[in-house]
Amino acid sequence: MKVITIKSWEAFNAGPKALEDVQEILAKYDQAKPCVIDLKTGKIRSKGKLAWNLLLSHFSKEILVLQYPIFERKELLNLANKKRTILFVHDIEGLRSQNEELLKQEIERFQLFQYIVVHNQKMKQFLIEKGIPEEKLYLLELFDYLCQGEEKNRQRTPVISKKDIKLCYAGNLRQEKSPFLYQITEEMLGFDFYLYGVGAETEKLTKRIHYEGKADPAELPNQLKGNLGLVWDGLFDESDEKEKFKGYTKYNNPHKLSCYLAAGIPVVVWEKAAIADFVKKQNIGYTIRNFAEMEQLDFSDYEQKYQNVQELKQRVRNGYYTKRIIEEIKEKMEEEQA
Repeated sequence: MKVITIKSWEAFNAGPKALEDVQEILAKYDQAKPCVIDLKTGKIRSKGKLAWNLLLSHFSKEILVLQYPIFERKELLNLANKKRTILFVHDIEGLRSQNEELLKQEIERFQLFQYIVVHNQKMKQFLIEKGIPEEKLYLLELFDYLCQGEEKNRQRTPVISKKDIKLCYAGNLRQEKSPFLYQITEEMLGFDFYLYGVGAETEKLTKRIHYEGKADPAELPNQLKGNLGLVWDGLFDESDEKEKFKGYTKYNNPHKLSCYLAAGIPVVVWEKAAIADFVKKQNIGYTIRNFAEMEQLDFSDYEQKYQNVQELKQRVRNGYYTKRIIEEIKEKMEEEQA
């Protein structure tokens, strides 16, 4: 097995964490060889390296895992051996940015492949409606989140009422990405709220919001102070549900969900987000329509949710979901090629 990853990230950006985790999990689980293509080496060299590795897939029995997005022409991606190639989708950029032309190009790329790993049922249904056959789509269900060691500096504080809440949020804290942070008033916040990430405009935050700085993503779950993790994008309410940031959460699995589960804490998510189905099914958190509803949540079953999270914590820390879906596809490949 070989895992092809396009490298174009910067330090302290959580983006590459999921890509790196897939590489590491498959290296341990299936002796997969990493093939990292660094765009900084230049356009011609990076295209050449990708083309060479795709062509090699025709002369080898090894499985090729392509981590997507890969913004190359479909003619180049068409060089891959489709019978032995898995497209592992991390993001659909045209859907995220609401760029119809880009989305059209991405759908054309997807149509080349027989085995496509997508986040959840909502993303799967979206792609079916765009013309991708259902039998090509496989559900990841949840991103894994590898990390070392155990939690530090976190006292086990059960939540009985809102005064016990220690909410945390990890991600891009810039106002254009997370404007809800700057809309929260003192009246909305009867508890402490801890932020982790880059771009915080601390002078604009209400006094019970505490900026804890940025951290290595692999260490972050061990450093979170909260007893609840927030998964949110856009404005504090639903007025922007058709806009790109909040709208995209109707289809994707935000990696921060996996971060909170790796930390062992229940979550709070937007009720129309795709991940709300998983949160309800597993009974690992709460769903709300707008941030102000935090004040009305019933925490009588918090302890049960906390215990449910502990099983998932071990799964995401050990690569369970990645291993499971790749094994499912490998079995399907063998059936179809027997």
